[in-house]
Amino acid sequence: SGEDDGWNSLLWPHQWSLFSFWENSGYTRDAPMINGAYAYTYTLQLLGDSRNYNNKVDVFVLAHEMFHVLGAADLYHYYDYDYIDNVGEWGLMDYNATIPAHMLGYMKEYYGHWIDQVDEITETGTYTLYPMADSADNLYRINTGYSNEFVYLEYREQAGFYESQLPESGLIAYRVDFDNAGEGNSDGYYGTNDESSNEVFVFRPGIVDMIPPIEFPA
Repeated sequence: SGEDDGWNSLLWPHQWSLFSFWENSGYTRDAPMINGAYAYTYTLQLLGDSRNYNNKVDVFVLAHEMFHVLGAADLYHYYDYDYIDNVGEWGLMDYNATIPAHMLGYMKEYYGHWIDQVDEITETGTYTLYPMADSADNLYRINTGYSNEFVYLEYREQAGFYESQLPESGLIAYRVDFDNAGEGNSDGYYGTNDESSNEVFVFRPGIVDMIPPIEFPA
């Protein structure tokens, strides 16, 4: 009950796993159990009652942390290049809004398994996208031909209880690097090998000011 104790502290809304009770592909003898089931992955949520605190607990925090329990990774930077806004208002796992927006379609596909198959565009033609909040025909992808990267296309409509908080309606194009699938964007823009370590990046107005520029190894 109450507010958090500072980012990344014990009393901070988060998802974690009891790694110390897992070894050699199995639970240890002293692993905790609840009603006969092993306790492993969990989320700590706080009630919170502040209306002014910047990191106050609200519906966004509850939804964000619950999606972590289902396996989703963070899409904001923890330590390095934190001025680069990878996803912004277009994704639950990045932007902190009082009323949360939907997850990106890729996040629903890869982590939530709510989208079974994404049609791939391989030739010129006319294609129709429906709003991401709809249940079908709402996601395409294009193989960039570089490494294991794809450009995903989805349509977001500024309407409804959650999506009404979006800055506008329209087509979104974003890069997904499957070499980093499951890793999120938390480690910063470049990894130790000087290659991009972002899993997802949304292309949108204003990103030209985000430096350093996107670079590919020779």
